[in-house]
Amino acid sequence: CGSGDFTRCVADRVPDGHVVGLDPQPALLAEARAAAGPNQSFVQGPVQHLGELFGDDAAFDGIYSRAAMQWVPWPDHAGYLHQVRRLVKPGGWFRLEMGGAGNIGRVSRRLAATSQAHGGPGAPWSFPDPGQYLELLHQAGFVVDADPGAAPGAIAAGQPGGDFVRSTA
Repeated sequence: CGSGDFTRCVADRVPDGHVVGLDPQPALLAEARAAAGPNQSFVQGPVQHLGELFGDDAAFDGIYSRAAMQWVPWPDHAGYLHQVRRLVKPGGWFRLEMGGAGNIGRVSRRLAATSQAHGGPGAPWSFPDPGQYLELLHQAGFVVDADPGAAPGAIAAGQPGGDFVRSTA
């Protein structure tokens, strides 16, 4: 969810629907709530706790994760995907946009080295290659229907979710 800008864009496109934003940071959720539409609600917590944050009866027509999962440690991704799969209604969709292999390798290594030089942890961030993530998606039970011609960050009309979100900009 972050500051809620994109969440609000999605909510504006589905005035008869309901959009839930998730973020672990109270300050960002406060900012998102201040700009929210009437069809929005927010949940505070990390993606690693989806199962606890959304009970067994929760179900969503679609789940959209945008520019967040690269900041989640790699060992947590498999559990996250299994929980997302549980939360998507039959016939629903899941769209994930995140940094991938090679995006910021040099920067990430430099940040990790600087942190470690000052007694901090190494970089826990995840920038997997597409093959690694495809395997995790399949293990979680997803059927991947990717449009190789789609531009990163955009949903074309006719794609799942395309009727209410034309782009992520």
